[in-house]
Amino acid sequence: MAAPAAARTRPDPDPATGTGRPPPGYLLERGRFTPVVVPPGVEDPSALGIGPVDLNDRRQIVGSYDDVAADATRGFLLDRGRFTTVHVPGAMSSQAQGINNRGQIVGVYSNDSNAISAPDATRRGFLLDRGRYVRLDVPGARDTNAFDINDRGQVVGEYQDAAGAFHGFVWERGRFRTIDVPGQPGTTAATGINNRGQITGGTGPLAARIGFLLERGRFTTFRVPGAQATAFFGINDQGQIVGFSISGPTATGPSGFLRDTRGRFTAINRPGAAGTAAFDINNRGQIAIIAPNPPPTDPPMGRMA
Repeated sequence: MAAPAAARTRPDPDPATGTGRPPPGYLLERGRFTPVVVPPGVEDPSALGIGPVDLNDRRQIVGSYDDVAADATRGFLLDRGRFTTVHVPGAMSSQAQGINNRGQIVGVYSNDSNAISAPDATRRGFLLDRGRYVRLDVPGARDTNAFDINDRGQVVGEYQDAAGAFHGFVWERGRFRTIDVPGQPGTTAATGINNRGQITGGTGPLAARIGFLLERGRFTTFRVPGAQATAFFGINDQGQIVGFSISGPTATGPSGFLRDTRGRFTAINRPGAAGTAAFDINNRGQIAIIAPNPPPTDPPMGRMA
């Protein structure tokens, strides 16, 4: 499941941030939502805001944004006030999706579409290690999408095979291993991995998605109570899991959650947001969130004098 695109409206002046209406990306820590924005003094490459989807224990944050000048999706690394674009050389679009404590970054790119999430885009995974891009491409796959990486260099993601079925994978030292949740053929995606080797992800049809945890070869599936669809994403070394759920077909947006080690779900919803999606949690309990404001509505047209 790809990360939601950034908000599609140009920010309006707002003194709270100095750059516009609250951006789509936030860092949640101890109940406080802190905006994730391009640092002062750096030319903002996107009028739509940047979307954080992963962070490590050093608070290095990766994600994506819509580059207005290039009219294309680009990845980014935000590191202690320094903003760096992450883009596979020669690609039309790129998205950074995971980072470990060694600073290695994984993500996805396309050579045939400016929009990484476009239905007709061909996607390939990548690993960025010390300035060098390594292609992660499951042999024979139509698409490969790298979501997360742990400190051991193990990468998890999703690929679509030649028949159109989806499978999760683990990549380590040049070798791919397929992950399929039993009883859910062709619908598995692995989206998070911690340093203990615990893997999270989702499976089942999109309208009725369920989350899973893979630990020591055993799958356990979960659904947020009362939700129609549940998406698991990040997991930290304590086993805390974050993601989001959809309550039903009439829901106006997703609701984020934190699942603790006892299996209890706590809702995460930024006040005033159109929806909240939690994508990763580090070992300090900081959570990367995308929670855009609702689009502005036009005032009713009055009578002409």
